[in-house]
Amino acid sequence: MAFATEIINWVITATLHDTRQTVSVGACGDPTEQTHLVPPHVTSTPPKGLAEGQSAHDVLHVNGWVPAGTTTTVTIYKKAADQTTLQCTPATKVGELPPVALKTGEAAKTDYTTAATVALPAGDYGFVHATRAANGTVIAVGNCHDEPFTITPHLAHTGSDTTQNNLLGTAAALLLLTGATAMLCARRQKHRIV
Repeated sequence: MAFATEIINWVITATLHDTRQTVSVGACGDPTEQTHLVPPHVTSTPPKGLAEGQSAHDVLHVNGWVPAGTTTTVTIYKKAADQTTLQCTPATKVGELPPVALKTGEAAKTDYTTAATVALPAGDYGFVHATRAANGTVIAVGNCHDEPFTITPHLAHTGSDTTQNNLLGTAAALLLLTGATAMLCARRQKHRIV
């Protein structure tokens, strides 16, 4: 989606210092006397390495001119089980994170971190960000497939991993051996006293 650049026109008037006589007046709309305010360009980095039950957050990267009152909202979508790719529709919408207020003025690679999501079940997700002016007008928006991320399921214990059981067994055997040694030492000292 393309957004128009805001243009500020300057009209230069040259006057003589001592007489205040106007020597020259520029023309309104002269391309050499314009300032172009480019709307902010927002990209982001989705989370990585998340497991089921963990929350996620998005990191926004902002460049360009940010008007006063600008915010960015991030919407979360989940890929439906019967789909091969993520579809960003009302049916797949998981929720929306609170708006992030952007600092007014020139943003040169400014980063913002969103609030965390609720704990998410395993699946394939995507964040879509929308940047709005103070009056609610959308000035920048991401695409559905810009920020995919995956929440992996917890692996169930199948019984084939015996490391934990071996460690517990070894610890129990050491405790029994320590107790038996203490009893044997106590018994020998008892026989010496008698």
